[in-house]
Amino acid sequence: MAVDLKSSKWDVQSFLKWFCTLGIPLLILLIPVNETFTGHIKLFLAITVAAIMTFAFENVDQTLVAILLPGLYIICKLAPSSVVLSPWTQNIPWMVLGGFLLADTLNDIGLLKRIAYKCIIWTGCTYNGILYGLVIAGLLLNFMVPGKLALPFAALSYGICTALKLGRSKESAGIMLAAAMGALMPPQLFAFNPTFFILVNGGLEATGPLELSWWGFFFNNAVGVLFLLFMTFICSKFFKPSVPISGKAYFQEEYKELGAMSSREKKAILVVLLLFLALITNKWHGVDAGWCFALIPLIMFLPGVNIGTKETIAKVNYRFIIFVASCMSIGSTAGALGLGKLVANMIIPILEGHGTTFVLMFVWALCVLLNFLLTPLAVMSAFALPLGQIAVDLGINPLAMYFTMTNGLEQLLMPYEVALYLIFYSFGLIELKYFTKFLGLKMIFNGLFVCLILIPYWNLVGFL
Repeated sequence: MAVDLKSSKWDVQSFLKWFCTLGIPLLILLIPVNETFTGHIKLFLAITVAAIMTFAFENVDQTLVAILLPGLYIICKLAPSSVVLSPWTQNIPWMVLGGFLLADTLNDIGLLKRIAYKCIIWTGCTYNGILYGLVIAGLLLNFMVPGKLALPFAALSYGICTALKLGRSKESAGIMLAAAMGALMPPQLFAFNPTFFILVNGGLEATGPLELSWWGFFFNNAVGVLFLLFMTFICSKFFKPSVPISGKAYFQEEYKELGAMSSREKKAILVVLLLFLALITNKWHGVDAGWCFALIPLIMFLPGVNIGTKETIAKVNYRFIIFVASCMSIGSTAGALGLGKLVANMIIPILEGHGTTFVLMFVWALCVLLNFLLTPLAVMSAFALPLGQIAVDLGINPLAMYFTMTNGLEQLLMPYEVALYLIFYSFGLIELKYFTKFLGLKMIFNGLFVCLILIPYWNLVGFL
């Protein structure tokens, strides 16, 4: 009798996933309660861990779980509905929506591709020029659409590799990974990235409101640009082609085919400039920068402007917006239950007596390890409050704690750890050995960067 090994393997994997998803929460429910570890906290942890495991293993459609999670919090009376659903009254889900609309529109009209090609042509169209061009293009475009470049840049870099007939090779891996670094640079470089705000809002219960400004965020983290350029240099050496590669003719032809800049592109640039102006002047006009990011992209769809289309609105990933709000409900509910204090009281004895550098590097290493088990959004939602509480108790600037977290969460060894990197890997041009080795190097260098450059820089400018 023949055995379908593929099906059998899938069944085993499926069983293990469900065993962890259900088994770990059941073990949590067996833990005895006491004055600090209450029944409500125990139930919260069981429900949350089950949801996070489901998100990580994709056992069930993520949108279904994202809707069910806050519903269970409310049904189990872990917190009032006004607390559980409070993320929807904050600007983050709406920032995500505005970001999607802006990114999809700029991609549809060809502006993202135009800027990327121009940067590559400007850097010489050689192999190294392609790498630096993609990273510099990502750096520039993240000012416009922070955190929304994964799909356009994955498709762009795949198209470049295909056009240059590189196939599945180390050269293709270099181009794809350079594009990933440019598109997915740590969000703290650009303050009003919705992803980073999950941390800031998740810790409010412990930290209170934190003063946020675009200039402040950029000034305190601008040295991260140097790290990005350094890793591009490492990428050019690690994936150095065996024979010279030049795509000058291809890129010049592709750029020529884009034609003259259309009126839609020109109007889109004006909208982006308006958004940028609103972000850096929010102290004067008094409108929260997050709401500027949420609302200004809508100008592109107004009658008479007509940059965006109905098709662009239809393409928006509304499921992800629900997912983000659901993840944020973890933090709001945890705050209502006092979980931040509980976790902080457990960890602080380990950290007491050590300097700020040790504490921050401990947090960095913790986030690197958690990346193996949970999604970055899940880590942000679950640990923003406790780590924010630790920062307050130890007299460390909470924003420094959150910036360190994002650096740690951006480090990975396997594609599954960060979904946006998985997009680049899924095109099939990156061998796993190249992916793991290069990003392992990036992890080591990032740890050294945070310890030897970023933290001393924060001390120098008075951020710590």
